Amino acid sequence: MGKMNCFDLDGNYIKTLTLNYMASEIISLSNNKIALVGWVIWKEKERDFVAIIDFETNKEKIIWDHFTPNNDGSVIITRNDNGDGGELKVFYHHFTNLLFITSVQRSI
Repeated sequence: MGKMNCFDLDGNYIKTLTLNYMASEIISLSNNKIALVGWVIWKEKERDFVAIIDFETNKEKIIWDHFTPNNDGSVIITRNDNGDGGELKVFYHHFTNLLFITSVQRSI
């Protein structure tokens, strides 16, 4: 899960939107809507998509998506204890050639 912090043109904080995926491109639309290109990777497949987000409600509508099987093993997911009670996940996405990590805090 990700957070998108939104600011006005003077740098003042407006609000935070919650996303369940990585966003690679974002543009503003009329009527307080945002269009974005997003992607999600799983061990077995990847999903690239375009979504329209309502800025006021944080509701989204996927208007296009494409699933790609991960048959060649190029998406690598490892999970390790990050040392503070959480879990560290490392991802490699072959289409974008990006390597990224996320940390998830476990509930105690």
